[in-house]
Amino acid sequence: MKTSLLLSASLVLLFAASCSKPQEPKVVGTWQGVDFEFNETTEGDHSAMIEGGMRLHNSSVIEIDSMGQYTVTETSTQYISDGEWIRDGKYLKFFAGFDTAIYEIVELNDSMLTTVHSVGMNGPNGDTIGGTIKLVYERLK
Repeated sequence: MKTSLLLSASLVLLFAASCSKPQEPKVVGTWQGVDFEFNETTEGDHSAMIEGGMRLHNSSVIEIDSMGQYTVTETSTQYISDGEWIRDGKYLKFFAGFDTAIYEIVELNDSMLTTVHSVGMNGPNGDTIGGTIKLVYERLK
């Protein structure tokens, strides 16, 4: 009787484990910027500014830890920015001082993270630059 009860309990646990959702890839890790796409919604020639944003992204590494901290290192200048982060559903929220940046996760797997976010800023000529930026990262660890 004990053996059949133990076997039944084991089968129930095995069945429950096989029916559970697959684990979602974790955001925690070290990520290298590999692609940058800016879909501009404003007029004007902002190609130099967009090119600078692409260079900055592609030379940046972001370390996201399990304790809610992050560090971004721009590798060509060794500029470092850090703060706190949270995941809120499909959004990643980064907090540095009084600044908050919110990125929508559009793809996350064991090797790749892709986000999008809207931007609006003043250009170098006093004009306004706006649009959507897609950032792609490759997992380093």
